[in-house]
Amino acid sequence: MTHSTTIYRIEKDGVIHLFNSEKEACDFLKVAQCSVASCYRRNGFCKGWKIERIGISTHHETKTRLHKIWEGMHSRCENPNHKHYASYGGRGITVCDEWSEYVPFRDWAIKAGYRNNLTIDRIDVDGNYSPENCRWATIREQQNNKRSNHLICLDGVSHTIGEWSEMLGIRKTTLRMRLASGWDERKALLTPVRQRKSDMDEGEDND
Repeated sequence: MTHSTTIYRIEKDGVIHLFNSEKEACDFLKVAQCSVASCYRRNGFCKGWKIERIGISTHHETKTRLHKIWEGMHSRCENPNHKHYASYGGRGITVCDEWSEYVPFRDWAIKAGYRNNLTIDRIDVDGNYSPENCRWATIREQQNNKRSNHLICLDGVSHTIGEWSEMLGIRKTTLRMRLASGWDERKALLTPVRQRKSDMDEGEDND
């Protein structure tokens, strides 16, 4: 029977260490055994180090979300029957040798800031899956990094339609309609949206 232990992640001043058991973490911090777990339960700090419990070691993690992300990454790049293979493996995108095994990928993921609300994102959308080219991002950030996104450059600054929409307070559909109607990009971005009369009426003070 394989004995499994809790993985501990400790961080202070940007320095991160991973330990495959509480004993290893206690030895590093030079505290009595069980101190790390009790500190985690109280406030999450021990000797100024922030303590987090993440996953199970060796590795008993095949049902975890992170393991499924690792599997999906390989399937997209290596399985011709995968529904998205054409956009990944079919374009020559591969998974680096270092991540052929799950544990090295898991350790990188935790150090790189993995959280359950984030997805793996390739910084260069034409590059491979590797520590140098991957990060953890929100769904919105990942959507903004898609190859299919329309980038608009204004005064040397490029953003997607979604990003310009947020910054300017103009709906994405309005920007898309303007561009589809033949507006040049500067005009599409800088022309204020006309306020409807009903909106103006609602904002009037009634004495």
